[in-house]
Amino acid sequence: MKSKPVFSLLFAVCMIAVFSAVIPALANQDPVTLRAQAVKELKDGNYRDALNLFKKLLHEKVLDDEKLGSDFMQAVSCIQQLNVYPEFDELAEKAVEAHPTNWRLLEAVARSYTNMPKYGFVIDGEFQRAARRNSGQPKHSAERDRIRSIQLLLQAEPLAIEDDDRAAVGQLYVYLASAFLNHRGYQESWRLQVLVDLDTLPDYEPGYYYGRAVTSAPVNDDGSPMIYSAVDKLEDAENDGERWRWALNQAIEMHRSSRFN
Repeated sequence: MKSKPVFSLLFAVCMIAVFSAVIPALANQDPVTLRAQAVKELKDGNYRDALNLFKKLLHEKVLDDEKLGSDFMQAVSCIQQLNVYPEFDELAEKAVEAHPTNWRLLEAVARSYTNMPKYGFVIDGEFQRAARRNSGQPKHSAERDRIRSIQLLLQAEPLAIEDDDRAAVGQLYVYLASAFLNHRGYQESWRLQVLVDLDTLPDYEPGYYYGRAVTSAPVNDDGSPMIYSAVDKLEDAENDGERWRWALNQAIEMHRSSRFN
């Protein structure tokens, strides 16, 4: 009877050793097989193993195709299942660094920034997104994530317009319009009157993000409702509202093109 705990311990050690050998071996497989194994690990609920395999696909330039966007979204699913949101930013930025011209990947990363938790803590000088450790200085990334999402979609846009899949390109413009409207809708629509600097990422802001409660609609000096003009070029926009209108119009044109081609 006394030998059972020892046997159980030895069995557990052996299993850890086996899996520790298997995962590196899988990582050395060809990219297509690696992707298939990552998907299988995800479906089987082995989220950490799946995440490690997706990281290799996304970070090590072993593959660069239109499925990388889906790979990234599945890696994010692993992060959500594991509740390890502090790993998201590194996952995202290393993927962008490795594949700066893959527009579908850039789109996926941008969308994920929009959907990530915004709260976190600065621990040892680094922002930890949705950290489970409830200590450190609380900060939020609402505006920073909005700008980063827009940056990535604008990086993807000139690459995407070369794609023959007009409907997919139109959807990118829909995401871009949504990104411009992020934290600018409903009670904060007045903020669309500002032309935000898209070249510089804002710093993390102190505290938690609760939004700004404004019950009245934005109006012009004469009291008429604020209506944003449509511009032909993004650089001609005088505020984020006109940027938003431009992105919507581009989406309409792309969807119209997809219907008649």
